[in-house]
Amino acid sequence: NRKKLGDLVFNDPDALNTLNAMMRIPILTRIRKEMALEDNKHKSTVILDGAIIAEANLLTIVNNNVIVVDAPLSQQLERLKRRGLDDTQIQTRLKSQLNTKCKIELIERSIAKHNYGKLFYHLNDSNETDTTQSFANLGSFVSYN
Repeated sequence: NRKKLGDLVFNDPDALNTLNAMMRIPILTRIRKEMALEDNKHKSTVILDGAIIAEANLLTIVNNNVIVVDAPLSQQLERLKRRGLDDTQIQTRLKSQLNTKCKIELIERSIAKHNYGKLFYHLNDSNETDTTQSFANLGSFVSYN
């Protein structure tokens, strides 16, 4: 039950860290399996849609090439309400996550450390909750470096 799990981990930073640590190997395994699929072997670009790539220290798996898709706070709140969260749950969830500025700083530090990679930023100010259209419009992304 995602709602119960969310209530648990977003109210307890230690529980969130434990969950993230537990999921690291299965996530990496899934990524490697997906990239090894015959359909993906000869593709020059694979898009990994993940909310905590920077926080989970997974930037090198994507060669430090990251598109940060952001949304206005009002839109974030609306989306969380549509998921059935109350105001307290929404605030707790938002407080438990890195804000966009901090994510960008993590990404920039990783790019500088490894001397490769590129950061792109996209503000998704439409009501579209699916990022597919955002990724389809790669030409509209603004490069930070």
